[in-house]
Amino acid sequence: MNTFSEGFEVTSATADTLADLYALHPDREDAARRLEARRERLATGHVRFDQLLILRGPRGVEGTLLLAGHPAVPLFPRLRPEAPVPAVTALLRSARAQVSPERSLLLDSTLAPLGAEPARAAGWAHTATHVLYETDLRARTFAPDPDAREASAQEVSADDPAVRALLAELGRADWQPDGDEVLVALFGEGAEPLALGTVQASGRPDAATLDLIGVRPGRRGQGHGARLHAHLLARAAEDFGWHFGATDADNLAMRRILARHGARETAVQEVYLPLVPQPPERV
Repeated sequence: MNTFSEGFEVTSATADTLADLYALHPDREDAARRLEARRERLATGHVRFDQLLILRGPRGVEGTLLLAGHPAVPLFPRLRPEAPVPAVTALLRSARAQVSPERSLLLDSTLAPLGAEPARAAGWAHTATHVLYETDLRARTFAPDPDAREASAQEVSADDPAVRALLAELGRADWQPDGDEVLVALFGEGAEPLALGTVQASGRPDAATLDLIGVRPGRRGQGHGARLHAHLLARAAEDFGWHFGATDADNLAMRRILARHGARETAVQEVYLPLVPQPPERV
């Protein structure tokens, strides 16, 4: 493929230009490793050259994008931090022309400039913004909460009627534990749980992931979410050194809890889906 837009050109990589796919990687040793791995995948047919897009302008390479992979895996474009709007639009427009209506796009602040304007001009609709964060579990001590009960200790069960009722109330009626995921319920003076959350391995080395499912409506704003989150961190710290996670950018209550418990924001991600063409109006 070969497209042009306001002085910017998007082309598919070739054997001669493949190295340009990693021109924007800050770590040159890592870029060399990735280049060699890409050559191997091309040789085995796992990736095609037409799935590797390179955006060029007067300064040289402005951006790159891999279109290969499962349709459920989002696209992650890499662009210069100061890439002009026409350049961003050109790359995202080329991607939009080649992906299915279900393929999502992620603009990650560590890889590309954020902003819905160039994405919408390229045919993408903004659907959500997430904040990514990490917590060093060895940097401080998190105390277990005496009112927290865990499924792993057979103190609470995902099949308990009170737990299922709260899951439904929180919009998670179909929730079931995933693999090693441990359900934790925070109780007050009564027999019904006030808040639910989970902890499990994240898939990254020495790292856990948490899911603060939620606090019972009517009992929010009373510190129960912060208590349960601290307990989940204490539980994670028993086996892991780090916690990685994300939350909606507009979830200010959760972001305050994260900051209170030592989390560091690492990136912002904007999520997009292809715009659905509107049918022409009837006259």
